[in-house]
Amino acid sequence: MIDCESAALFDLGALHDDPDAGRFDLAEALRCYRLAAARGNDMAQFNLGVMYDLGRGVEQDATRAARWFYCAALQGNASAQNSLGVMVEHGQAGGGHLARAAEWYRLAAGQGNAEAQCNLAALYLHGRGVAQDYARALALYCASAGQGNAEAQAWLSAIGNALPADIFS
Repeated sequence: MIDCESAALFDLGALHDDPDAGRFDLAEALRCYRLAAARGNDMAQFNLGVMYDLGRGVEQDATRAARWFYCAALQGNASAQNSLGVMVEHGQAGGGHLARAAEWYRLAAGQGNAEAQCNLAALYLHGRGVAQDYARALALYCASAGQGNAEAQAWLSAIGNALPADIFS
């Protein structure tokens, strides 16, 4: 459960992190996120991960990004679980262990995270870190595409175009 103080600190950080809010100040956003994250706020932890991952207001640092994503992911933050999965898959957090990446994607996909559904679908489609399973890949692409994920929609289109024209005859 998030306490009121950490929620307020997160909200203040988000206000300073939004260029359209009129108070854009990445240094202040970082300060507020750090305080909220230290109090266990998973959204602040995730946002710190993003800042370190992209080098927004801080020096880019994949290790710190992964640490913050991990803290938020352990609390069930689906976006952090997906981001950590991406880092693990691509070797930025622990050396590219595909089965471990699949686990993080599976956790986030189970919460309806469209990006994680698409990422996990790709692993099933190609049999990377999981047993190849076209039906599971298709189901995940459909779930992701149904939420508007453009990459999943493109994969479904490509899969559909690769099928024989008379498949449903």
